[in-house]
Amino acid sequence: MTRGINDYLADFTTDTGVTTKDLQDMQEVISMLPKGYGEGGDWVNRVFEAYENGFSEGEEAAKSGADERVKKMREELDVELIEREKAFKEGEGEKLKEAFQQSLVEIEDRLSKAVSEILVPFIEESARDRAVTSLVQVVRRQLSETPEVVLEVAGPEHLFDLFGKRVGELSNTIKFSENSSTDLVVKVSDMALSTGLTEWCEELRSTLGE
Repeated sequence: MTRGINDYLADFTTDTGVTTKDLQDMQEVISMLPKGYGEGGDWVNRVFEAYENGFSEGEEAAKSGADERVKKMREELDVELIEREKAFKEGEGEKLKEAFQQSLVEIEDRLSKAVSEILVPFIEESARDRAVTSLVQVVRRQLSETPEVVLEVAGPEHLFDLFGKRVGELSNTIKFSENSSTDLVVKVSDMALSTGLTEWCEELRSTLGE
C-alpha cells in the first residue's frame, strides 16, 4: 500500500531537523503539483527535476530571445552603416564634382590667358602688316590722281616705319607726326585714312578674354 506524503514529512522533521517554515514552503510547492504527483517513486527528485527543466527552458528561451534581438540590432546597424556610407559617398562625390568643375574653369581661364599672351602679339603684328599694306594701296590710288599732294601721317613710330617701307618712292612727300595712338592716320588732301587697328585690337582682346 502506498504511503501518504505527510508520513514522509514527519520523518524529515524527526531525522533532519527541518523547521516548520521549511515544511510550510515545501507543502506550498507540493500543493501546486498535479494530484497524485507524490505517490510512488522519488517525488523530491522529480520536483527538482521539473524545476531544473523549467529553468533550462526559460534560460534557453531567454538566450534565444537575446540572440534574436542581437541579430536584429546587427541587421539594423548594417542598414544604417550602408545608408550613412551611401550618403557620405554621395556628399563627397558632389564635392568632388564641384571641385572638378571649378578646376576646369580655372584651367580654361589659365589657358585663355596663356593663349592671349602668346597669340595676341603675333595676331596684332600680322594685322598691322595687312592694315598698313592696305592703307598704302589706297594712298597710291589717291596719289595717282594728285601726285603733288603732301601726305600728313600721324601715329606711333613703329607703324610709320612699316608704312615708309611699303610706300617706297612716295616717302619724299610724307610729313610725319608721332603720337601715342595705336592707329596710323594718313591725310590726303581733305581725306583721312586710318588703319583701324585700335578698334580691331580691342575686339580681339575682348574675344580672347583679356
